[in-house]
Amino acid sequence: MTSTDLPQEPAALSEALLAGAVERGATDIHFAPVPDGCMVRARVDGLLRDLHQLSGNLYPKVISRLKVLAEIDIAEKRRPQDGRFSWIFKDREIDFRVSAIPTLHGESLVLRVLERSTGLRKIEQLGLSPKEVRLFRSLIEHSSGIIVVTGPTGSGKTTTLYGALLELATPEQNVMTIEDPIEYEIPRVLQTAVQQRLDVSFAALLRGILRHDPDIIMVGEVRDAETAEVSARAALTGHLVLTSLHTQRAANAISVLLNFGVKPYALAPALRGVLAQQLIREICPSCKTRFEYGESLLGQPEFAEVLREGEKPSFSIGLGCPSCFHSGYRGRRGIFEILQCDETIQKLILQSRGAEEIEKSAVQSGMITLRKNGFRAVLEGHTTVEEVVRAIPVD
Repeated sequence: MTSTDLPQEPAALSEALLAGAVERGATDIHFAPVPDGCMVRARVDGLLRDLHQLSGNLYPKVISRLKVLAEIDIAEKRRPQDGRFSWIFKDREIDFRVSAIPTLHGESLVLRVLERSTGLRKIEQLGLSPKEVRLFRSLIEHSSGIIVVTGPTGSGKTTTLYGALLELATPEQNVMTIEDPIEYEIPRVLQTAVQQRLDVSFAALLRGILRHDPDIIMVGEVRDAETAEVSARAALTGHLVLTSLHTQRAANAISVLLNFGVKPYALAPALRGVLAQQLIREICPSCKTRFEYGESLLGQPEFAEVLREGEKPSFSIGLGCPSCFHSGYRGRRGIFEILQCDETIQKLILQSRGAEEIEKSAVQSGMITLRKNGFRAVLEGHTTVEEVVRAIPVD
């Protein structure tokens, strides 16, 4: 669809663009300026797709309209700005988090789509297997220590942390969070937001919260050595700390915390476990069909570990249809690995051993890796080998 097929009035045009992206299941909407206008793109199932191209005369009007909605200074085009607004679409309440930055050909906007009805999920709704649900619950039932949720950007870490808080926020507990920004309001939780302009950082807020008699603290992300060190100290003084990192694998999170300067003798007794996760695309149910891979692929180590002896399974694939933009995929599901910090892992941390050795020990103790869980999802007909290879690379 070109811009001529859309309403020309700025308010109606902006609404039509948002509606089109939301109907496609977008998690982010990009307004990217080009020399002769603006490309409107949507991130659907983790990948960006071109939706429209706006002409040079429409693009500034749409940007101004969205900045007004987000309460961003429309006259300021030289520095980054942030804002947010809410919108009702077909009886669904949707929040948009807006980021504006200057670029070569004009101002670019990215809108993060946050739907309240689906943003908060209980632990059972995250996509964990029954065994993983029990294991994750055993971690968050500790009265103190650190639990890390790790994964790349857009892998659903915040959703997992919120799911844990929904269960932990009882009348008997004082649960507090430090977020950047606050995405969803959680009942019975005191939520605070980082404000870098006022020099209110994660570490500064964490120090203040420790004087606020908390039982459970969620630190949205460990970004620096100071936050990591204060989090470890809080865990050692009787608080349960939930936080996130950006690593591909669970064992890598331990290396990152050590590299941030957390002392091994502090991290070993404080760390309860690490949950690593990734989102993979699911096969479109509208064009799903059976498919058989060749013998060479089935003989690869990843499949050898999950196939029963003598088993010759069939697989599924999406042929592509209008429902999935002819991609063969529609929707995403979580893939997880959970590393428990047992005595063996604690000893390896005290010795400052590397991620590879820690992961090997965790696997020997029963941890199922992300990639192995990904191939199990292939055998169950949820996704394809190509998607697992794309989304979960080999370290």
